[in-house]
Amino acid sequence: MQTHPIAPVVRYPKVPRCKGFVSLFWGPIARAAPCTIIVILFNRYVLGPFVLCTLSLCTWSSVPLSLTIMLILIPDSCTGPDITAGINYANAVMRAGHTPMVLPHTDDPETICRAMTQADGLLLPGGEDDVAPWHYGESPLPEIGPVNERRDAFEMALLRQAAAQRKPVLGICRGIQVINACFGGSLWQDLPTQMPHSDIEHNRPDAKWSGVHDIDIEPQSRLAHILGVTHASVNSTHHQAVHCPAPGFVTSAHSADGVVEAIEHTELPIIGVQFHPERLATGDDTVFTRLFQMNFGQH
Repeated sequence: MQTHPIAPVVRYPKVPRCKGFVSLFWGPIARAAPCTIIVILFNRYVLGPFVLCTLSLCTWSSVPLSLTIMLILIPDSCTGPDITAGINYANAVMRAGHTPMVLPHTDDPETICRAMTQADGLLLPGGEDDVAPWHYGESPLPEIGPVNERRDAFEMALLRQAAAQRKPVLGICRGIQVINACFGGSLWQDLPTQMPHSDIEHNRPDAKWSGVHDIDIEPQSRLAHILGVTHASVNSTHHQAVHCPAPGFVTSAHSADGVVEAIEHTELPIIGVQFHPERLATGDDTVFTRLFQMNFGQH
């Protein structure tokens, strides 16, 4: 008698049964979708905004939350063997309802292009290093601080890729200087030396978390539209600043002594600020947190 081998029994894992109202939507998707991309898209564009909207309606928090969850790329500061990025920047991004992602240093163009393609926006943070003056065609003054060419090249490569993909970019302190130098503008290398008659002390590391001087914001600027104000008190921890804005950029805020406090591109969603909004976007703040929503479209 001829015998036939018995086929092994394949046991598939059971999909957890969803109870109640959620089962009407999530149960069929989980059982019918063999590809995880459906789950990812559902979480990002349906469930995530729904949860954020619910939280904003069901709590007394006055912090504005973004209804579209974005992945915001923050580059490594390139200051040592470890990957580093300021926690305050990440906290401000999360406070606005988005997800921060730190990118390790790389000089590979394909990796940079792929990273910016996957990200929804770019945040260029501040730092102790000055932007190298040869990026804007000048020789260094004796008062210039240490430069970090590795970081300059990394951040400018990401910036160019973000601009090519028309992704929103927020530059903070050193970040605004990187933006301006990258696109053809110039910087004051040392404000005390080159603007000796200013009555504002722009380098106040003793008051990082509070306003030390006022700025005036151009009423028709994108920055004023985002913040909802045309006058603000800001912190200040810098000795360099934008001198001549790069082609395609306009000044959107300045201090009383004429120092540029913010620039923005006239067409691309790029904004740079000289102060540190991540340190002001705390507590019950409803102004500076708006910057980290990265909603920089034309108004």
